[in-house]
Amino acid sequence: MAPSSFLVSLVSLKSCLVNLPASLSAALLTSSALPQNIAVELVHSRKQVYAGWTGMVSKSEDTIEIDASFAKEVQVDLHPSPAVAHIVHVEPLTSDDWEIMELHASFLELNLISQVRVISYEHPFTVYLSSSSTISLRLKSFEPSAQTRFVRLSPDAEVIVAPKVRADRVDHKSMGTIKRDNRDRNNVMTLRTVMRKSEERLDIFLDKASCQLGKWAEIAISKTAFDDNKSIAQGTLSAATIVVAVNDWEDVPNGHVGISSTVSKCLSIQGSVGELLRIYPAPMQLKSSTIVIRPFSSMTSIKINSEKLNSSVLKDSLVQLSIIPGPITHNLRIPACPGLADGGLLQLAKEGWIHATETTTFEMGQDIAGELMSLSYTPKRVLGLEPMLEKSSKIIRYDAGILVVGTHGSGKSTFISSLRTKLEDYLIYSQVCDASSLSTERVPTVIGAFSRWFNLAAFHNPSVLILDDLDVLLTAENEHSDSSRTRQLSELFLSVAYSHRIPIVVTTKSKDSLNKIITQSHLFREIITLSAPEKILREEYFGQCVSETIVRKTERFGWGDLERIKERAETENTVRSESIERKFPVTDVDYLKALVGYTPVNLRGVKLQKTDVEWRDIGGLKATKQILLETLLMPTKYAPIFNSCPLRLRSGLLLYGYPGCGKTLLASAIARESGLNWIGVKGPEILNKYIGASEGSVRDLFARAQAARPCVLFFDEFDSIAPKRGHDSTGVTDRVVNQMLTQMDGAEGLEGVWVLAATRYFPDWMRIKFDSRPDLIDSALLRPGRLDKSLFCDMPNFHDRLDILRVLITKLNLGNDVDLTSLADKTTGYTGADLQALLYNAHLEAVHDILENTDTYDVKIAKEEIRFEVYNGSQDKTGVSSMAEKSAILSTLQNILNEPQKESPEQSKVEVVILERHVLKSLEITRPSISRQEQNRLRMTYQEFVSGRSGEMPNGMASQEIGGRATLM
Repeated sequence: MAPSSFLVSLVSLKSCLVNLPASLSAALLTSSALPQNIAVELVHSRKQVYAGWTGMVSKSEDTIEIDASFAKEVQVDLHPSPAVAHIVHVEPLTSDDWEIMELHASFLELNLISQVRVISYEHPFTVYLSSSSTISLRLKSFEPSAQTRFVRLSPDAEVIVAPKVRADRVDHKSMGTIKRDNRDRNNVMTLRTVMRKSEERLDIFLDKASCQLGKWAEIAISKTAFDDNKSIAQGTLSAATIVVAVNDWEDVPNGHVGISSTVSKCLSIQGSVGELLRIYPAPMQLKSSTIVIRPFSSMTSIKINSEKLNSSVLKDSLVQLSIIPGPITHNLRIPACPGLADGGLLQLAKEGWIHATETTTFEMGQDIAGELMSLSYTPKRVLGLEPMLEKSSKIIRYDAGILVVGTHGSGKSTFISSLRTKLEDYLIYSQVCDASSLSTERVPTVIGAFSRWFNLAAFHNPSVLILDDLDVLLTAENEHSDSSRTRQLSELFLSVAYSHRIPIVVTTKSKDSLNKIITQSHLFREIITLSAPEKILREEYFGQCVSETIVRKTERFGWGDLERIKERAETENTVRSESIERKFPVTDVDYLKALVGYTPVNLRGVKLQKTDVEWRDIGGLKATKQILLETLLMPTKYAPIFNSCPLRLRSGLLLYGYPGCGKTLLASAIARESGLNWIGVKGPEILNKYIGASEGSVRDLFARAQAARPCVLFFDEFDSIAPKRGHDSTGVTDRVVNQMLTQMDGAEGLEGVWVLAATRYFPDWMRIKFDSRPDLIDSALLRPGRLDKSLFCDMPNFHDRLDILRVLITKLNLGNDVDLTSLADKTTGYTGADLQALLYNAHLEAVHDILENTDTYDVKIAKEEIRFEVYNGSQDKTGVSSMAEKSAILSTLQNILNEPQKESPEQSKVEVVILERHVLKSLEITRPSISRQEQNRLRMTYQEFVSGRSGEMPNGMASQEIGGRATLM
């Protein structure tokens, strides 16, 4: 076809194809040529560019739409039948293109043919990997060969890419870089590191038969362009490369090199595996030189000894670190050791290295400010985590993700450290990133950090990316606030994670605190929940130095809490030993002092009610108190015995009965006597008008109880939130009942939490017909496994009333003439609250009597008249004393008159004694709070609840009455 001239229009096609004008498109369509078989030749300034046709038409008649940087006229020539290539050899245009292509190899394999159709020797072609990432490739050769300047790719063409490795760059500005001999450039090796923790000298270990290295080698860590966690060893002072001894290791893993723990510390890669290590032949050794020791200093350094350490002491420390004897490189960084709290540098007279021995001369140099040594990597002691670590490492080896859930102090950091150590055995590189540090950054900055993290992990593949506190950055969405930012970041995070396919480990406080977009995805195969250690683990942690009492008192303590308690106990032991100038081992005495005033992390912020009510403050109700003892106190006091019981223990109790008979008082006494944590809640407090908020309140309430276990969860006014389902027009209480059924006896179960519920009474004058009636509570909550036992608080009989009166008078001063037996006989029909009100009214009557006598005495004193006269004094004949002077004198005389009547506070305190007449007068004005008719009505209701219920289930038919409501039984 003859060439034609057109203008180039730039559009976003994101491919190496073009849109042709309508005139050319019509000519091609009439010739029945397929679009994928068309090659388009674009000529500009005697340069040819070849592209394929998309099959689409340009918007303008005189333009060709391409995705390239052309803006002038070009000539277009169409080739309907170009040569076809089945094997194509290409190479990246730059080393950056090669590194990017390595990360997107699978994407390039699947999508290359959809973007590129015709390629040529004369110009590179571009491949779009994402909306913001492209690479450029150049054609080297193709098969079958043909005498043509361009070729069309076959749909099943095999594309072979030649690597283009970035050339090593030497940082001439670094003081620690050793000048190498250019003759040894061909002997450079790049291997991945593997730790040999048992070795401590400055040594590396590899198969010497497969390399051409002598006794010494020079090593350096290879860094990438997207590595934002620069090693401290690349600082302005410390050496970027060091010289080490080469040792033979026949069983070295393929493509790896073993390094000692000291080498990892000098390169600041301790606790890491899979780092790329460049190995060169060592340069010539320097002659003997004096080694200058320059310690690192900081504002936080603590000088234990006031006098300066000499070089001989530090030399001994280097011998202990196994650095001497061995190679010493100029500006070699050494880790912390005795005498060097923050580490330091070893400097020579000039750049190079020497082989130091014990006879080498050492000198002390000036301190170096600003350079700090990173803390050594020492995993903490692990107890009870071995099964989870084994399972997690297996999941990661299968390229799947893990979500680690645990509160602050539950051991997430210890678990991650142990998991990294476990993965070192499988030569898996682990990259730890703190996601919470990006919580205040802009969205582009966060996305850039995501890309760097995943690219770094892909560079060290096989690897795992560990994201700590991701829920701080990708928080759960809240309906009452703007969640657009966290939603956007969560979606972008998923896109980056899916494009790299790197296994990730995420730590959060809870599953619900992380955005649902993340948790509902398929990133995590397993969710590991770290809870407080059980009794067996606590005994193993403390060892034989403490008794079972301390182990029991640390119930629900996390690993962080146990460490702090242990530190506080050691401090108490140090104080106690210094006071008597004798060292003692840590005992229960120290631990008991350490526990005083300490609140576990999971209980901080949890409102736990504390009461002063004891068992002795409750009279009567002996049978009810006995059942409460069996249900709550005994399983806690004798936990080992009850744990061996094969039967399921009772975990829920319902207190119902007449008002004022001690239901709430019993719950308060349980909280104090049992030593359990006590969370009380009024029924209506958890109800909310928003859909789902009430159920969320129930879940949060049980979560608080689980965190504070062993705990008693007390619901007052329980009948107001758990009526029979179907009686609520809004459906709020129905959903609350369903949620409570799930929490109390669901699949997860309820361990260490006892539910105590009490009904509420409304008298007739309030015109509320929903009174203390347990029969109106949803029947599913009263079945075994939920509220197992219903405890009836009956009206007190004669003996109960006498017991209640004896309890009440312990806080009052009762006269000898008061007969409690007669008073108990006269108060038939009185509840415990009524008896308390009776005695309090009698106490007020006694107070009124004392006040009346005191007022009469004060009036008698006020009636005494005070007069004064001046005897044998000179009188001023010219004037009279002023009123102010007379008032001052009268006030002084009044004080003199009242002085003998003043008594001490103990003497002036009047003792209030309740006499028989006060009780009788109080009995005249105090009436029972429940009338006879009300007692009869409630008695019939309770009898029906206890004995009138049948085991028959309803047939499911709805009510046929007009206005009737359906009830779920």
